[in-house]
Amino acid sequence: MGKGYYHVDSKPYEILSPPGAKSGFNGNLLPGVPFYGPSIVQVSEYSGNLTAAQYPIIGLLFPRGNQVNSTITNFSLSTSPQNMAPGGYLGFPDYYFGNVSYSLLEISYVHFGHQMVISYLLASLGPPTVNSSINLLASVFPDFGFNSSAMQRAVMLILNIGYGNAVPAQDWPGWIL
Repeated sequence: MGKGYYHVDSKPYEILSPPGAKSGFNGNLLPGVPFYGPSIVQVSEYSGNLTAAQYPIIGLLFPRGNQVNSTITNFSLSTSPQNMAPGGYLGFPDYYFGNVSYSLLEISYVHFGHQMVISYLLASLGPPTVNSSINLLASVFPDFGFNSSAMQRAVMLILNIGYGNAVPAQDWPGWIL
């Protein structure tokens, strides 16, 4: 929004499925609810115009250079880009992965113009990383009231960022080679 303010919307969903039933996340179902499963329930909703100080996840979404500095976590991004298979939404960009010290987090970034932007976050949250899990979830959903008792079940957070019809910088020779 400018002047350090961001418009933030978040809607957490709970996917309940009996053992053996298929459930998960499919980014191709956007802009609708990208989750699928036998039972999907929206458990909260939040919207507001916030700064990075009020909403710590903004530092995770939009790093400064190749450094991610947030009250949630701090790490650097890889300096050499990597390619993955072309995707339906992102195309064939160069990915920069976060150099994180714990194995329960996979995070990557792409260039949109001159700004690195998070492209993918997969975090398996729950014991034994309860405190960091609560900080991350409380930042994404500030009014939901996460606490240690809410973290007794395993929680998976999948975050994809997109805006309009924009795509990140493409590795055009990579499409051919």
